[in-house]
Amino acid sequence: MSRLIRGLFGKNPSRPRSRTDRAVLTLVMLETRAVPDGASMTVVDTTADDLDPTDKTTSLREALAYVASLNTTVQLAVSFDEDLFSTGSPATISLGAALDVSCNVEILGTGTRGQKAVEIVPGNSNPFPLFTVAAGVSARFTGLYLDHARNTKAGQGGAIQNSGNIFVGDCHIEDCEGHSGGAISNM
Repeated sequence: MSRLIRGLFGKNPSRPRSRTDRAVLTLVMLETRAVPDGASMTVVDTTADDLDPTDKTTSLREALAYVASLNTTVQLAVSFDEDLFSTGSPATISLGAALDVSCNVEILGTGTRGQKAVEIVPGNSNPFPLFTVAAGVSARFTGLYLDHARNTKAGQGGAIQNSGNIFVGDCHIEDCEGHSGGAISNM
């Protein structure tokens, strides 16, 4: 008889188990990330840059505002709906102003190693960073294309202006200019 069967059922699997023969299960925490009750990954399903709760779509700006409203210290995730890329072209989000990252969040683009899937660009000629990360916030950016950001204000970066802690992985940052960092400025 194998050790596993003896360990699960006692010495003789055909005899009924006594209270002392019962297996003890232990739960072990594997990682510290969690999602609060009722919340899940927030999915962006439009390339529009708006804050309109009545339009039945979720923009990246709305997704970031929503996860910030949950007022939690755990890191939440924002991803992008596959239907945005159904044409095979990248989904381009043209911003009217910087996106404020004011809570712990992971923005999961779908691009990998040079594949352009989610591209975030400024939508007008006014200089602003694409993202501003607040102090005390941990933000992760993965699989994004950040392009053409111009920020000429003193002490600021082109694509990301960071006052918190950031991780940028598998992202492509191209043609960005900033007074204190073309791609990223750490405040």
